[in-house]
Amino acid sequence: MVPLAPEIEPDPNNPPAVFYSSPKERPTTEPCKMPECNKLSGTANKLQLLWISTALEKLRATSGIVPLKVDPDMPQWSKKPILEDYILKPLLIVDPERQRGFTFVGNKCPSCGLCVSLKCVKGKKTYNQPRHIHLLELDAYVVLARYQCSGRGSCYASFNALDPAIAHIFPTSIALSIDVQLFDQSAWQSSLLQAMFDLLSGHADTNDFIEMVRNARTSHYMKQAALYRTA
Repeated sequence: MVPLAPEIEPDPNNPPAVFYSSPKERPTTEPCKMPECNKLSGTANKLQLLWISTALEKLRATSGIVPLKVDPDMPQWSKKPILEDYILKPLLIVDPERQRGFTFVGNKCPSCGLCVSLKCVKGKKTYNQPRHIHLLELDAYVVLARYQCSGRGSCYASFNALDPAIAHIFPTSIALSIDVQLFDQSAWQSSLLQAMFDLLSGHADTNDFIEMVRNARTSHYMKQAALYRTA
């Protein structure tokens, strides 16, 4: 008689991997499996959200052109270095009205069908909640301008700048200038996707693309670590 193998107790420090049959099954955020850690992957921490909120508040207070990307300021050399200041992620902004001067005038509202103007939402709700996005050298966050139907009646429908319901209204020149691609489970910088397509069309495989991204991100974080250690 063959003896039964002893049951192996799960190691809390090395949780088993979770496999999904399709990309859509994988959640956009997952809780950390390590003990005593309840943080969700893909979500901005409090310091990152505070920095994004401050950056957007400064943009709302000005009447100039909104930049396509806002990078965190380099920490001052005159103060003690704080690690969190060196790992803040940049912010990408999609705002066709304040970046390209485009307005939704004389177009039909996708919700009520009236030929009205979709007005940009003002105040703190000008942009949607920050969404995680993949860049080549690091991760970042992106916010999209929000528009609301200005027609009379009960239609208060709102749309973000990349909503498929209104994306076709953009002129080709504006559509091509938006360096953001949104999917059901993720968001990618258009130039990063183009780099992947170029590699695959040149008979490379996904491992080559992964290695390219890994090398670029390793180089970026080594530079940030060097800046932090020499501050």
